[in-house]
Amino acid sequence: MSKQSKNTTATGFNRRQFLSAMGVAGGSLFLPSLLGRNNAWGNTGNPPKRFVVMSTQHGTWYDGWKMRWPGLPEGSHWTKDLRNVAAAEFSAGLRPLHSFREQLMVVDGLALVSAEADQSGLRHELAYVHALTGGNCELVSGVPLASAPSVDQRIAEVLARPDHFRSVEVGVGEVPLAFFRGKKEYLPTELNVRRTYERLFGLSGDASSTSSERAAEAKSTLLDRVKSRYAMMASRMSGEDKRKLEQHKELVYSLEQQVRGLSQLSCSPGLEAPQSSGSYEEDFQVNVQMMASAFACDLTRVFSFNLGTLPTQNVIPGQVGDIHDDYAHEIYVRQAARDAMTQYTAVHAEHFASILRALASVPEGNGTMLDNTLCLWSVEVADGAHGFDRWPAVLAGGGGNLQMGRYLHYPRTTPYAGWQWDLGTSTSMGVPHQKLLTGVAQSMGVSVDRMPVETIRGINGVTIDCTGTLEGMMG
Repeated sequence: MSKQSKNTTATGFNRRQFLSAMGVAGGSLFLPSLLGRNNAWGNTGNPPKRFVVMSTQHGTWYDGWKMRWPGLPEGSHWTKDLRNVAAAEFSAGLRPLHSFREQLMVVDGLALVSAEADQSGLRHELAYVHALTGGNCELVSGVPLASAPSVDQRIAEVLARPDHFRSVEVGVGEVPLAFFRGKKEYLPTELNVRRTYERLFGLSGDASSTSSERAAEAKSTLLDRVKSRYAMMASRMSGEDKRKLEQHKELVYSLEQQVRGLSQLSCSPGLEAPQSSGSYEEDFQVNVQMMASAFACDLTRVFSFNLGTLPTQNVIPGQVGDIHDDYAHEIYVRQAARDAMTQYTAVHAEHFASILRALASVPEGNGTMLDNTLCLWSVEVADGAHGFDRWPAVLAGGGGNLQMGRYLHYPRTTPYAGWQWDLGTSTSMGVPHQKLLTGVAQSMGVSVDRMPVETIRGINGVTIDCTGTLEGMMG
């Protein structure tokens, strides 16, 4: 048997050495080419707002996620100040986030009511669409797609620079369709860290390099040729074809702005081009590093992580079996499954904490990059048994007008007959999650007071209002 350390990859590279080289070990972030000089947006003293989404699968075991304190009743709305809460009072699933409690907002008592009411797909697929769009599914050849943009794209509409990347979507593992630019328009998730690096920083890691300049010049020349044909083609068209051509022209114009803007950028990421390792943890950490570098270079202001199912070994080392089939599906029948899914949540909580640490490690303005970045941890289904009630959500950071450092609890009194493994058909669910998405969008400057699903017909025909924001959410 090999004496190779269990922390050493198949290539012989020690994991701790790897993370140290990438600048993310021990919560540190090393960006030598960016610190100690003017920020990429100039010496204005006003860093931009940014938004990060981390989307994960299979929900959680609710009792291992929730927090409770004496005197705070289950059936009412209440708020708990987290700033002076000890680590031992945090739930096992969320304990890795304790050090960020002053910039944390845990939202308890939500539900994907609209997904329960939607009959357009299976429960996983319904959850993928509803979770971040707040809209119903639309079937395309049997595949459920979104009927509206996801919240990250609504925010990108107001935050993004037209001459840089509107948003960046990366993933680890086998991932679902989670992010949507618009109706029936999903955004692909890049799984290869090397390709993400080359997209952001060019072949050499310097947007001002000769190779990057040549590539940008070639793209610009091609776009000029495409644009020159529009007038000629448009003169021959009318009606729907002309409308489609105009839409395509707008997309090409947007791409042209990005090409020209990026070709003029001079900013080094402070890290060398990585290779995909095949390791869930290592690829995730490289993506975190690239996120922080891309923000520091102001290459993008919206960054999304699409995380696939965790390998069983990452959750319960030494155990065999599939985390989805053998544990997530069994939470209501086996204690071992409940324990595993609580640990599953804790592993993802540590992932979320890694994002927060990376942002908090970069000085910016009078604070850190985290102070100017709102981060959302979203899930698909609420639990591994495909439930839509008790849907967990966590926010962190700053940049908006949310009052952080709090635990928000809402009673599950929405009159809708949802399905739950432990209850069968329930007589009530949590607050429609559209209210959370609306609050997140508003805090980032989006002028909106509702998501696409505005009302749902509940028990006895009662109208369930999904508009507005959560009570007490806004600062």
